Amino acid sequence: MKNIKNLLVLLLITFMFSCDNAIDIEQPGTFYLEDQYDGTVASLRDGMNGLYSNLDNTNEIKFNAVFTDEISIGVENGGQAQAEYGINLTSATSTAYSIWANSYINISQINRFLDASEKTTPEPSEVSEYNNLVGQAYAMRAYLHFVLQTYYTEDLTDDNKLGVIILNKVATVDEKFKRNTNLEVFDFIEADLTKADSLIQNNGVFLFGTDVIKAIRARMAAYRGDYTTAETLANELLTAYPLAPLASFGQVWTDQSDAGIIFKFKRVKGDSYDRQATGMTAGGNAGTMFSFGASGGNQSTYLEMSRSLFNKYSTADTRYNAYVDFGSSTIDPNYMTSPNVIESDILAIGKYFVGLRSDQQKYLLNDLKIFRSAEMLLLIAEAKAFNHDYNGVATTLKQLRDARFPSPTTALTLTTEQEAYEAILAERRLELAYEGFRWVDLKRLGVKGNVEIDRDPRDCEINGVCTLDKNSHKFTMPIPLTEMDINDLLIQNANY
Repeated sequence: MKNIKNLLVLLLITFMFSCDNAIDIEQPGTFYLEDQYDGTVASLRDGMNGLYSNLDNTNEIKFNAVFTDEISIGVENGGQAQAEYGINLTSATSTAYSIWANSYINISQINRFLDASEKTTPEPSEVSEYNNLVGQAYAMRAYLHFVLQTYYTEDLTDDNKLGVIILNKVATVDEKFKRNTNLEVFDFIEADLTKADSLIQNNGVFLFGTDVIKAIRARMAAYRGDYTTAETLANELLTAYPLAPLASFGQVWTDQSDAGIIFKFKRVKGDSYDRQATGMTAGGNAGTMFSFGASGGNQSTYLEMSRSLFNKYSTADTRYNAYVDFGSSTIDPNYMTSPNVIESDILAIGKYFVGLRSDQQKYLLNDLKIFRSAEMLLLIAEAKAFNHDYNGVATTLKQLRDARFPSPTTALTLTTEQEAYEAILAERRLELAYEGFRWVDLKRLGVKGNVEIDRDPRDCEINGVCTLDKNSHKFTMPIPLTEMDINDLLIQNANY
């Protein structure tokens, strides 16, 4: 944990920025220096802006895509992400470090904010805003601890397994911490969410609010195997946030519609994420995770949609047109026999490319969708599979597919648990591609559905790595080497 403190100092300049608690305020808003807090609600507001400006999940999106079967090596690739594409994962891997460090840096900032809030006495007219700001901080801290749990515990359903470190205070430079058990971490997360729920308002799609808390709880319950809670909360959210209709679905990915969006991270031109970033740990514009250029034939893709994923989409599926940028693609119907498939078969990812929003006028810069109603529906399908209601799984999946096709679809026939989970994983792959789920889904459900990483033979020619055993230890992230070197109280995950 001393490493985290050192990182806070090293990255001070990087995080001295903010964005409006809805869109675009740009003053500094962090609490690294005591003189940035003056004891007022206004300074807390500025601090909250800074906390939001630090949030980013592009590392998770890219890792889940590259390490599994969502991408292939693109025509302009110069070595970017090829180590992870080779399914190499060690305690020295950059993503193992970045997800851990970025989360704890942000948690440390939140703890500084909460310390400052305890020294603030709001005016009577400011009490509601003060409570809402503090509530957002607790919800944010809970969310980040849950992100860490998702990646670094070996089994989310086993309360006795080691989880991550609970960081609930501003740590001193020389402090070291042990990993807590899963039960301790999840109890801590739930306590933070309960505090948040008592203080917070429903703040819309760009801020932590009551519905975002509900979404965190729904996802967390499903990941822990508490499907009674997950299904109840997911149904409530689906009522409030219906699936995006067919006509609006493409506009969701150009940020022209919020249909089916529960929560997302705002990205605007000129913010600190408005930069090219091709590495696994750099953050940046969403589209630059895969491309050097803009849509419409100029993408210069270095990572492309995998052939195995592309082949799963029906041309009638609205996701086919929303997730592939055909203006920058060259579809080779004979790709299986092409002597140079990387150049003949270019499948440009469209999910973060095609938007040219009126408020920022920049390609490749898209809001990052964190919770969507489609995920909630898929969690309901999981709950039905858990309860052996296989007809219910088929009906639930049909509900999602009917929203993505112009004509009603045919329900699947599912008769076993394995078939049910396999179908859920297949639909999650189609719906949630490039949103940071695939590796997590295989970690959670791969064994139940007998599903492994599924790469097309042409996609894995570059390194000969086509799959990963569903029981592999690589479906748990290692504690980063830099942290293990500094903190001798930590226990590494198995086989690292």
